[in-house]
Amino acid sequence: MDNTLTWFDRTARRHFERFLLPAAGAPLDALQIGVFRGDASVWLLENVLTHPDSTLTDVDTWEGSAGEEAHEQYDWSEVEAEYRARMEPFTPRVGIYHGTANTFFAGGDELDVCFVTNTGGRSAFDFVYVDGSHRGLDVLQDGLNAWNHLKPGGIIAFDDYMWGKDRAAHLRPHDAIDAFLAVLGNQATLMYRGQQVWISNTPADPDRVVPGTVGVGFCSGATTITTEFRHCYTRLLNCDARETRRITAEHTKVVGGTSIPAARNEIVEQFLVTTPKAEWLWFVDTDATFAPSLLEELLAAAHPTERPIMGGLSFRINYETPNAVRAAPFKMEPMLYARINDTHFPVVRYPRDAIIKVNGLPTHCLLIHRSVLEDPRWREDGHHHPWFRMSTMGGKEMSEDLFFCWKAEELGYPIHANTRAKTGHEKHLVFDEDLYFRMYPQVLEPGSAMQIQTRSQE
Repeated sequence: MDNTLTWFDRTARRHFERFLLPAAGAPLDALQIGVFRGDASVWLLENVLTHPDSTLTDVDTWEGSAGEEAHEQYDWSEVEAEYRARMEPFTPRVGIYHGTANTFFAGGDELDVCFVTNTGGRSAFDFVYVDGSHRGLDVLQDGLNAWNHLKPGGIIAFDDYMWGKDRAAHLRPHDAIDAFLAVLGNQATLMYRGQQVWISNTPADPDRVVPGTVGVGFCSGATTITTEFRHCYTRLLNCDARETRRITAEHTKVVGGTSIPAARNEIVEQFLVTTPKAEWLWFVDTDATFAPSLLEELLAAAHPTERPIMGGLSFRINYETPNAVRAAPFKMEPMLYARINDTHFPVVRYPRDAIIKVNGLPTHCLLIHRSVLEDPRWREDGHHHPWFRMSTMGGKEMSEDLFFCWKAEELGYPIHANTRAKTGHEKHLVFDEDLYFRMYPQVLEPGSAMQIQTRSQE
């Protein structure tokens, strides 16, 4: 078997760890609709369903889904054979149903007799993973059947919530899952919504913070919201409105340079008081540029306790003394900071598309969990700027965002950056010949033949 990261590893494992590991070792019954090679099955059996009375029931047709080109590349008999070989070590605790989920729940043929099973057939389950047909009506039917066979306090997880954005609603899970959640209303508690959706059949607490919801905070001068920021932010808002509906409010302050720390603190106060159900506060600067997927990239890497402060990848420009035509030599630096001997230094070499631990980040693109901001220790020194303030460290001035990061670490909150969550930084530059020849260092001497670059040479 190929040992590269599987779909389960990339998209699902972190949610399985977060929501299922706390129950590991208890006698549990789990059901999977859609199994493929058994990556999730093996993980569940090795990490959660470890009690001798725990069971796993796997349901799959091993025929792929009609109309899905990616499924046409597989020899499904080989896929099923590989799955069955992986299940052999767990034989006493696994039941296999080769067929559709509908026929399974309707009481079709018995579970595969090749395996000794104590699953009890179509009884109630503690956990149901819905990852079968992607057609809307099938997803609705699977969700309803799962709900009707769930034990009190049980959990249902839907995979591929964001899959198939270019497909009609009846050919993708997204709208079907939304409809299912809407009908359930407060009968269910939403645990997570992103690439996957996790719910429990515990009635929702109307005052509970809604997982994955976001308040946006940004400070700007009267004329400093750049055109590119507005374009990027509008695209992100449109995508959010169509897909995940995470953003619940905006908190904005028009400021001058010296009042930025005060404005950031006011935004935190507004967030905590006026959006009590939002889980995250996302600071983003109004000269930032980004793809519509930026917020999803941040949330996918963040975690309420393990990674409660998550930043994106951004850069700054350090200018030197201007020359005769007022063009200043400059260099770019990533705004990822390590602290050494009470001084913050940029991490100039970093791993691409990775989650890394750092000591400091800017508010250019910074996601903060509500629990961090609600910690009463921020206010213990009585300062009128609890979270963001200008300060000093090692005899040097420290900006308000680096103060926040320093204090957060002092309070025990780790800081991470996701270098996959990329942003641009729109700044004014003076371009001159010096900059040109740094890019194209072959200077022509007087009398040399000129070089012309045509479109075909680009």
